[in-house]
Amino acid sequence: MMTSRRRLLATTVAALLPVRGLAQETPPPLAVARFSAGDLADWERERFSGETIYLIEPFDGTMALHAKAVGTASGLYRERTIDLRATPIVTWRWALGQGKAGLDPRQKKGDDYPLRLYFVVKRGLFNLDTIAVQYVWSLSQPAGTFWPNPFAPSVMQIAIDDTTSPRQRMVQHSRNLRDDFQRLFGEIIDRIDVVAIMTDADNAGGISEGWYGDVSFQAA
Repeated sequence: MMTSRRRLLATTVAALLPVRGLAQETPPPLAVARFSAGDLADWERERFSGETIYLIEPFDGTMALHAKAVGTASGLYRERTIDLRATPIVTWRWALGQGKAGLDPRQKKGDDYPLRLYFVVKRGLFNLDTIAVQYVWSLSQPAGTFWPNPFAPSVMQIAIDDTTSPRQRMVQHSRNLRDDFQRLFGEIIDRIDVVAIMTDADNAGGISEGWYGDVSFQAA
């Protein structure tokens, strides 16, 4: 009888212990942009007004994507589903070259940026209910300010850097994108579908220039 009881107790204790190899592992970082490796695979071009020049070249000790718009607006995008429940933290590097200061970003005439990084959620019939968060380097608004894009109110823009940030060298940022979607749209977003970048100068004219480094997602 005692042997049976000891066997039952041992079986019960073993069932309550965590099983090796079944513990939830932290997902590895997901590289979305690998410009430092000279990789532009799976990135497609979207033209709005003329062609912004995008070239991978050496910058600040590494390879980066150099973007220069002279009165033009075109972007690069990559369709890639990212699970924000598993990897909500987006990390990227970018550097400012030049751009027109003092523009009003809430007016269409002022919607030009040396650096933009988009995160898009496709939804609805024909993607008519698509929403997006856009991080920008603003030369008119202080970092932390946010506002709707004047051409597309379903795109919310956040100034990540401003005129006080250093120029001509890479600056690294990390943001909880899932938290930003919730704060800006009042809803929990579990996934994004597209990552895009754009440097443009078509609305106010002049030159916008910047460099994009790698972009990746990781667990919180």
